[in-house]
Amino acid sequence: MRTLKCILSLLAGALTVAAGVLYDNGPGTGQAGAWGMYYPVADSFTLAAPSNVTGANLYVWVTPGDSFTTLDWSILSSPIGGTTFASGSAAVSTSYGSTIGATFDLDLSTFSIPEVALDAGTYWLMIQNAEATNGDSVYWDVNDGPSQVWDFAEGGYISPSSCTNEFPLGTGNTCSDGFEILGDAAPEPATLAPLGCGLLLLCALRRHKVA
Repeated sequence: MRTLKCILSLLAGALTVAAGVLYDNGPGTGQAGAWGMYYPVADSFTLAAPSNVTGANLYVWVTPGDSFTTLDWSILSSPIGGTTFASGSAAVSTSYGSTIGATFDLDLSTFSIPEVALDAGTYWLMIQNAEATNGDSVYWDVNDGPSQVWDFAEGGYISPSSCTNEFPLGTGNTCSDGFEILGDAAPEPATLAPLGCGLLLLCALRRHKVA
C-alpha cells in the first residue's frame, strides 16, 4: 500500500506540466486594422501534439479609458457546420500595451478556458459578443499571422486578395489576428509504461533507504 501511494504521488508530479503557449499566431501590431468582435470572428490554430487547452491571449483594440470585460468563445473544427469541442463565456483580464493614434489602445487580453483535451490537428477559436465597461466595441488586432481567419461581417473566409486590399500589411496576406493558445501538452501513452517502471524502482529504493 505504501509503495502504491508512493507511485501515485510521484506519477502525479511527473505528469504535471506548467501551462505554456501551444500555438502562437504572433503579437498585435496596431498597424493595419482589426475585426470587430461583436460579430463572430474565428482564427485557425494548429496543435502539434495532443494537448490540454486552458486559455488564450488576444491582442485587442479598445477605446482609451474603456475596459474589455467579457466574451463568448468556442473551439470548433470549422467555423461553418463543424464540430463544437467546447464553448462558454469568460471574464477577461487586460493589460495596457500601447496607443494607436488618438482613437484606440492596443492591449493584451487573457481569458481562461475549462481544460479541453484535443488531439493533434487544426482547430478554430471563435470569439463573439465581446463587451467593454463603457459599451464601446472591442476589436481583434489584424497582424497577418499564419492562421486563416473567418469573419461573420465579411461573409465567411477571408481570401488573400481581399485581405491585401483591406489590410495591406505586405506579409502573409492572411488578415488573421494576434493571439496565443495556452495550455500544456498531454503525455503520450507510449511514455507512461517506462515512466511507471522508473517510479516503481524509485519507490523501492526509497523504502529500502528508510528501512
